[in-house]
Amino acid sequence: MNKFLTKSMVLLLALLLCLGVIGCHPTTQNGEDTTEGTTQAVVEREPIVLDYEGDLTPGGTPEIRAEYGDSVYVGKAVPAFYYTEEQAIALLEQIEDLYDILENGTPESFVNAFHSVKSGAFAELTTQCRLAWLECDLYRNDPEADENYLWMNALFGDAAIKLNKLYRLAYGTPAGDLLFKGWSEQSIRIALARADGADDELRELLRKHEELTVQYYEVTDGEDGMDAMVPLYMEFVRVNNAMAQKMGYDNYIDYAYECDYRREYSPEEIEQVRKLTKEQLAPLQERVREELLALDEIMQDEEFAVADALYYLAYDNEAVDAYIQSVSASFGNAYTELWEKEYYCLAYDESASKISAYQEMLPSLKHPFLYIGPGYTDAQAIVHEYGHYYSALIAPDREISYDLAELQSQGNEWLLWAHLSEQYHDNAILHVNLERLYNALDDVMLFLCMDEFEQEIYANPEKYTDHESLDALYTEIVSDYGNPEYFDLDYWHYVVFDYEAYFASYAISLIPCIELYYLAETDMDAAKQTYLSLIEYEGDLTFSEVLESAGLQNPLDPQYTVIDFEALLALMKQKQ
Repeated sequence: MNKFLTKSMVLLLALLLCLGVIGCHPTTQNGEDTTEGTTQAVVEREPIVLDYEGDLTPGGTPEIRAEYGDSVYVGKAVPAFYYTEEQAIALLEQIEDLYDILENGTPESFVNAFHSVKSGAFAELTTQCRLAWLECDLYRNDPEADENYLWMNALFGDAAIKLNKLYRLAYGTPAGDLLFKGWSEQSIRIALARADGADDELRELLRKHEELTVQYYEVTDGEDGMDAMVPLYMEFVRVNNAMAQKMGYDNYIDYAYECDYRREYSPEEIEQVRKLTKEQLAPLQERVREELLALDEIMQDEEFAVADALYYLAYDNEAVDAYIQSVSASFGNAYTELWEKEYYCLAYDESASKISAYQEMLPSLKHPFLYIGPGYTDAQAIVHEYGHYYSALIAPDREISYDLAELQSQGNEWLLWAHLSEQYHDNAILHVNLERLYNALDDVMLFLCMDEFEQEIYANPEKYTDHESLDALYTEIVSDYGNPEYFDLDYWHYVVFDYEAYFASYAISLIPCIELYYLAETDMDAAKQTYLSLIEYEGDLTFSEVLESAGLQNPLDPQYTVIDFEALLALMKQKQ
């Protein structure tokens, strides 16, 4: 399994699917609208029923459970999970009241009440659901943590579905005109699609999705495990497609592209990036490979040892902090605050805690935190997640696509390695940076292969009934990108349950990072300003708009041209 992919994920998809039911937020709400209030016509609706399953014993859990000892640490700024049945009932009653206000109140009273619930009790539910999920990751062997999360996950789905129905009911009314004021066409389209699919059937599909994921994690490796996994996977595909079709999409990939990841391009339009990769990036990777092999021939054992140490540089290395502080005062200050106020969780034992790293936002606090799991305390993982953290910190209500989110995180990694190449001047750092470049190009191809693989599976699920047919499809797709011997042909086995439809965002966002790295090797100060412009911008810009304002090429553009590797190589060698 590709280790780097795991550490790059900011959300696990089981939670993301559930959060995806929420709908979208308006860009602004200035409170100055003077729309005249009118009494709404009575809208027929199903009654809100406060029925949800779960045997949660209300109560907080301690920050550090005794049986985990020093293997888990929860930073003092991260609150413990605590949610009660009373809070759940109060929230659902508030949502029920919104229906009455929509039917009988003024547009202003409905919109004000709606935003009050979203930013108040519902935000607290979202925060608590995320904290329950965090405890599942921290305390993997604790039945109480599992029970709390499953209860919260089901409750969250119920509340979100009931809240989402209001988007469709309000649409086309004076209250809806006020509610949707300032929204983009895409945001309105997404909200209405989710509202149209919001019902008990969707709730059951979400629960089935979760059950299948749990069953997948219980499957063993090997051929017997594959035979058991494939029926689970194809049922997983069926469930995801069923959810998407309830929203009005042909299949889950079409739905996820727009709704879950907010991409500005369709599954068909990514063909341009495949073409770019096959024609320009694959040959570039082969050229980088040649340089790496040549360097391997002349490097000494001690140089390889230094290269390994740099490749897995610890996050608390002074060079890492020096880089962060050099980007800008606000960038450095936020990083210092992260560690001083302890907006993080650390877990060291992979038998006790999830092997992963991610940034998560707590909506009721409007503040992010980091989860740093076993094996992920290296500089690359932390710097990556800090890119997400800083973006969420300075604009907690901003909606961005996953393409842009991953550009912000991966771009930070590439500036770190360019910074290190200014601190170290030998074959070891040259080897590290060439290897990083080679692996980045490998990741672009790998993730595009996965996207193409999933597009075919979700469009034609009836064609694939066993792991041999799925393996054959994946191998065929990989072969179009280069030598299959360079790829992990089992890769799809490990990621189709956690990261479905995610891969396009990672691939597309990684390509501009290579250009940013080239700029950093040429002019580090200019590269830092370019990187900051990817985060510190005003308004809700698209991935393409941010790239244009930053002066970086867009891989979606047919005129995209790859970096001049020979010039980059000369710069890298010049620093030795």
